[in-house]
Amino acid sequence: MTERPFARPSPDNTQPVPAPTRPRSVIVHVMARMVPAWVALALVLLALLSVLLLLRSHALNLQRASSNLNATERLRADVLDMETGLRGYALTGSPEFLQPYDHVIGTLGPHLQAFREAAQATGMTRVNRAATEAEVLIVQWRQTYAGPVLTRGPGARRDLELARLGKRLVDDIRVQLDVVEEAGHAQVNGIQGQIAGLAGRWLPLLTLLSLLALALNLWVLIRLATEIRDGLRHVTQPDALPAWLRWQESVEARASVDTRVSAVQGELAREREERRRTGLTLDGVLNTMTSQLWVLDEYGSVTRINRAGLQALHLHDQPPQGTRLQDLWPELAQLYLHGDTLPDEPQELPTPDGPRWFLLQRDEQERGTLLLLTDVTPLQLSRHALEASNVNLTRSNTDLEHYAFVASHDLQEPLRTIASFAGLLLATQGDRLDERGQFYARNVIEGAERLKRLIQDLLSFAKVRAEQLEFAPVDMTHVTHAVLATLEEEVGRCAAHVTVAPLPPVLGRESLITQLLFNLMQNALKFCRDDLTLHLNVHAEPQGDFVRFTVEDNGIGIAPEYQEQVFVIFQRLHGRARYQGNGLGLAICRRIVELHGGRIWLESQEGMGCRFHFTLPAARLDGSPEDSAPLDRPRPGTP
Repeated sequence: MTERPFARPSPDNTQPVPAPTRPRSVIVHVMARMVPAWVALALVLLALLSVLLLLRSHALNLQRASSNLNATERLRADVLDMETGLRGYALTGSPEFLQPYDHVIGTLGPHLQAFREAAQATGMTRVNRAATEAEVLIVQWRQTYAGPVLTRGPGARRDLELARLGKRLVDDIRVQLDVVEEAGHAQVNGIQGQIAGLAGRWLPLLTLLSLLALALNLWVLIRLATEIRDGLRHVTQPDALPAWLRWQESVEARASVDTRVSAVQGELAREREERRRTGLTLDGVLNTMTSQLWVLDEYGSVTRINRAGLQALHLHDQPPQGTRLQDLWPELAQLYLHGDTLPDEPQELPTPDGPRWFLLQRDEQERGTLLLLTDVTPLQLSRHALEASNVNLTRSNTDLEHYAFVASHDLQEPLRTIASFAGLLLATQGDRLDERGQFYARNVIEGAERLKRLIQDLLSFAKVRAEQLEFAPVDMTHVTHAVLATLEEEVGRCAAHVTVAPLPPVLGRESLITQLLFNLMQNALKFCRDDLTLHLNVHAEPQGDFVRFTVEDNGIGIAPEYQEQVFVIFQRLHGRARYQGNGLGLAICRRIVELHGGRIWLESQEGMGCRFHFTLPAARLDGSPEDSAPLDRPRPGTP
């Protein structure tokens, strides 16, 4: 039997006992010494990869923000091209100047969609509102300025009012585009700043940490190589067995101690990190609050103020321990110390920047008090300005209504005189007048009658605006048939087929609703087609707390670009030679519907009839108290 090296005799000296070998203990020791260094290197590399991925994410965000900014700049260029083309066409009448305008019209839809998405990407209500206002202004500019210029050509350049209107609308469009573009620039600059800050702060630090981790791995390897070399040297010496055993025991002991020390150090590090993270989280939350937060102990001393509170008082650091609230802000202390509850209304308090308005809240705790101060100065100033504007507006409306009533009465008297004398002249002296004189006299009478109707329509419009409505249930079926009876002559003249479905009752003013239906049905009878029999349908359907009514005809219809214009006062789409009217009927309809808390809109295609929709609050005819109360309901949205 061959003896293993380093054999030692047994206690009875009969046969050698092989020396114990524990290669697994050495391997475990080596691995235990290497793992922390490897973990450190892996963590550094992982952090470096995370920073690179974050930089890539910021780069993608920057690309999207730049694309959104380009969409706004492209729409600004479109507006400039349209305005330039129309101005050249108005000055010269040459169609070649319309090429930029026509090109922009062909791409305006996608450009507006991209502009809308760019505004939404900012996530700011103010920017979204500006984008919506810009789209509305562009549509209004095309309808009220571009349309007349294209129709009238060079003749439009002499219309100064039209030119001022076009310039004002374009200026308003540019103002809204500036809002969106400034937000886009701010977003791009913010992302660029984030990228620069991230690259400047973290990349050099992570590179240095990577080098340190590599150096740590190299140092651990050198230490392990030294220990193994020393162990081998002890084994090859004559007293190898005792030395080898001592080395093995020292390795195991160090490994055990290192393991326990590492566990304790890891636990302590985790506790420190948890405390640090909790403190940073609380400080971050408090310092990102826009409201002031004051923490008072049970004795009324200030123990902590967040960043907003420090900035409000122009303080750079926390106040010394034991500082009283009276010493920092006497006016706030007076409100806090006097009275069990704080006032609900905003309070005016002096600050280093001047008086400010604050909404105060207090939360009593077992070991102190939390005071929360929310600065509502802009809101309070806006409220005061709004109240003053409402007072001025009410006074102005009262003066305008009084003027409308007085002016309508004073203007109708001379009109009656003019019409009467012109009629007498035509009746008594008609045989002495030639054909031209008779034509002039008839024009005087017709003009006086037209002006009289216009004054009466204006008076009706003013009365609708001045109504103090007390609502009651209105039987819409009865009102509709009453209006048809009034329009019986016009219905017979057009040979119209009228269909009225059963209509639910509504809550409103019967006289105004009668005027609303009269104007809509008279409008349908007026604008009927000569080559078709007029079909007029009235029907309704419930929509929650409202009822949507539809007055539908197969008349001449209205082009989509003019469907909002017809509700504007004095706006006419046709000459008086063919269709009578003053451009007030549909404006009165809108005013009546809005006074009832509803809305009115139009669906139509030119030559394919019209569908006027309007909503009124629903009512029950059972005598319930709510049916006679003033209207206080939300307006329904567009279906």
